Amino acid sequence: MITLAFYKGNGGNAVAKAADRLVRAVTLSRYSHVEVIAGTADLDAPAWCVSSSLRDGGVRGKRMTLRADRWDLVEVPGPCFTPVNRFLSLRGGMPYDFLGALLSPLRLPTEPRTTKGAWFCSEVAAQIMGVPDPWAYSPGRLYRATTRGKLKCAG
Repeated sequence: MITLAFYKGNGGNAVAKAADRLVRAVTLSRYSHVEVIAGTADLDAPAWCVSSSLRDGGVRGKRMTLRADRWDLVEVPGPCFTPVNRFLSLRGGMPYDFLGALLSPLRLPTEPRTTKGAWFCSEVAAQIMGVPDPWAYSPGRLYRATTRGKLKCAG
């Protein structure tokens, strides 16, 4: 099981805020980012999170406190295709794919990767879950699919 943490906040510098607004507008969602936590997580408590972040420059693991006013948590049952820490050990340090994030709502039949090895946040989460075509998931689409029971870990 994993927990997905969906970002609905407005923190950060002017560039981060603008990027959040752009992702939300293009993906028609209240969420601009998603983090993956192995196991369960609680709001307002520290958690080890894995994702790809524009703010942090790409794929990374990071201890974060998930404030209730900025995050929504969704538990996803089942064994994951790629364990969270295994994904991080294989992909940590890879660059962030901003264009891929903006193209994700188009659900393209092939990966729109513009930089070799680049990843965006919801693509990381969907890959860890074992979802086919992980690049076709924006944070909002991933939230809707997991909360409606359409997606689970496919281990």
